[in-house]
Amino acid sequence: MSVHWLPGCPPGVLPGTANRWRSLWRSRVAQAWDRSSDLPALTRYILLMDRWLRYDELVRQAPLVRGCKDQLRAN
Repeated sequence: MSVHWLPGCPPGVLPGTANRWRSLWRSRVAQAWDRSSDLPALTRYILLMDRWLRYDELVRQAPLVRGCKDQLRAN
């Protein structure tokens, strides 16, 4: 499928997030978007997804952390 205008991915996102951004804009549903009015919401969506992926990686690395009373708790 050809995309006439593929907006640039927000800078600083993870490579996997950038791949999702490109896939999103190459999807069939992207043809129905009003790019001028939908771009801000889609940018927020991809930035939130990037943030979630970063947090998810941190939690996977350290699923338990010490609480204020030195007890183990979920990260």
